[in-house]
Amino acid sequence: MNKLNFIVTGTGRCGTVYLAKLLTSVGIPCGHESIFRCKGGVETFPERLKHQVFISTRSTEYENWLTTPFVKADSSYLSAPFLNDPLLKDTKIIHLVRNPIRVIFSFCESFNYFTIKRYPFFCEETFIHKTLLKEGVDLTLLDDPILRATMFYIKWNELIERQCHTKESIFHKIEDDIKYVLNFVNKPRAKNYFMDKRANTHRHNIFSKTIHDIPDSKEKDALIEKSLSYGYDLFNEPKPPRMMFM
Repeated sequence: MNKLNFIVTGTGRCGTVYLAKLLTSVGIPCGHESIFRCKGGVETFPERLKHQVFISTRSTEYENWLTTPFVKADSSYLSAPFLNDPLLKDTKIIHLVRNPIRVIFSFCESFNYFTIKRYPFFCEETFIHKTLLKEGVDLTLLDDPILRATMFYIKWNELIERQCHTKESIFHKIEDDIKYVLNFVNKPRAKNYFMDKRANTHRHNIFSKTIHDIPDSKEKDALIEKSLSYGYDLFNEPKPPRMMFM
């Protein structure tokens, strides 16, 4: 059985491609949804871990950055339900988060997730719904796609948090200094590492959404509380720079 040294997990749209490229650049080959991916069923990850059956330098669906067919890390939000699997007992976890407003509207506007017409036909979204149903959360009971995405952000991160209590892990905000991640992966002196946080497939010139674009609701209140616990003050955000990735 091949071993994963690290898993990067989060909600998606939070910088997982960036972290995959960064880890690879410091000598830790890391794919993006290479082991934990929807194609073939996320639950079949043990077979991919055993055989690394993708056997190519395909790092993600859109581009390649690996120079070896075998990875030592995988960066995938789809890994979230499996962090305490016995096969991953020695795997260290990087819990990656990003400003929730960026995540929520990236899913709703760039990916068209959390809309009734797309559920249950889109594999990753179906996986999200089924996973949260096991947690007692039915996103389809919420009428507004933005509120469904809001509840997803909260509950998916909480799913990760509960498992990280029993794992060697680090909590990292994508907006923070990457040196904490480099220390965690035992690469504190790394130089010339990948630094482009916009490393993703959906970029937009200007991002203008704020907390006021989320409908008033108990879900919004819960998001504000969760965001503050992560260090995000959604009512006093700095003006986002141009070309913020969605």
